[in-house]
Amino acid sequence: MMDGSRWLFLFCMQTLGIASFAGFESLAIPLPPSTYSETHLSFLSRKSSTESNNFWWRDRDWAVLRLFDEQQYPNARCLDGSMAGYYLREGSSLQRYLIFFQGGGWCYDQECNPPTRNGTLRNCRERAKTRLGSSKDWWKHKKFSWGMQSGDWYRNPVFYNWTLVYVPYCDGASLTGSAEVEGLHFRGKDIRAALIDTLKATSNISSADMVVLSGGSAGASTVLWHGDEMAERLGLGSRVVAIPDAGFFLDLRDERGVDCWPSQMRSLMDTIGGYDDLHQACLSTFPTQKWKCMFPEYYAGLISTRTFILHSLYDSSELYWTLWLNCCQRACSKQKTSQCSASDMHLFEELRPQHMQAWRQLVEKPDNGVWAPACVAHTMTEWYWNDETWAIPKGSGNTMASVVARWLDGDNSDGKQFEYQDVPWPGNGACLDPKGSGSAARDIFLSRGSGFLDP
Repeated sequence: MMDGSRWLFLFCMQTLGIASFAGFESLAIPLPPSTYSETHLSFLSRKSSTESNNFWWRDRDWAVLRLFDEQQYPNARCLDGSMAGYYLREGSSLQRYLIFFQGGGWCYDQECNPPTRNGTLRNCRERAKTRLGSSKDWWKHKKFSWGMQSGDWYRNPVFYNWTLVYVPYCDGASLTGSAEVEGLHFRGKDIRAALIDTLKATSNISSADMVVLSGGSAGASTVLWHGDEMAERLGLGSRVVAIPDAGFFLDLRDERGVDCWPSQMRSLMDTIGGYDDLHQACLSTFPTQKWKCMFPEYYAGLISTRTFILHSLYDSSELYWTLWLNCCQRACSKQKTSQCSASDMHLFEELRPQHMQAWRQLVEKPDNGVWAPACVAHTMTEWYWNDETWAIPKGSGNTMASVVARWLDGDNSDGKQFEYQDVPWPGNGACLDPKGSGSAARDIFLSRGSGFLDP
């Protein structure tokens, strides 16, 4: 019998991700009964004692890396030419799949006066040296402990027992295009094809009851740009749905009136020849303005996959990287920034109606929906997924997790038609509460380099 202090030490090490996967599996440490939820205990009671000892450590949060077969998918490569792939964690609900696309911005010229091909390729070469451009340093096993990717019932009551397919981001263009440019591999289209075809060949996804396509930031752009194509490739009809988190980026000029971020994105697509791989119905609608198909506001009504949008009405990435605002509305005690001017606040406050108008045609389609808090945030499904302080409106219990669960079940019992966007800033409790989990968002605009785009 392991003494309590040693067990607590090992438990903390595992929870923090410090202890190795293999090491803990070999220890076969049984957890005390109070650690398990009733769901875990019920499941474990049906397992052998050896399986029970190992189950929690092996299956709850950990996923295994699978790189694509080079002979079968020779072009499914990251920027540096290494093979792309995905992490897989099989759930007990084998007929339900969550496919999550990692975010992490894009590679493009960091200057916008104007951005150039050389500047874009320079940035992409730097990215190719990182985990966002190469699979060479990807871990063989990856732990997903938080939010909608967690395998823990308490943290993730919606998807904890679904099969998780986590797709690392390594092409720099939201899995778009199929080209090699000066030694860089922009093979997002090939990665998408390899992913779906491999899953169909190696799992029972073809007979799944439901497949959710999700992702954060640039990963959510993958869903909005390519969700319809991937759903068609899966061949499951209405059983494929989309839940993009923080990917509905608007086509806006910055506070100086400069067309900065949109021009950087156009430069990327120009460089890699990626336009023709964007949303096909959009391309048919704008054959001479293909660039519009990078911005969902221009084709929201053309998205055919059933979609539930998760996006802050005051997205922090858009506030800085698109609008170039670097100020705070109230006391800036923790940030070296200045107070927002009246013109700054006007740009800030306009984001809410601009977003609501931009996604209106998509949200108003039957069985679609939106959860959009009045807080400054970006990519929310990891940290605020089941957080009761992040509810719309405050104190309603309408957390991301609870609302998504009802949406998946078609439960419109509250009569809101799955639209949760009716609170202006700072009406949600987490936005300005210094004791709440949203305290990091008290300053409206954070300083450059604080990392709005998830790594």
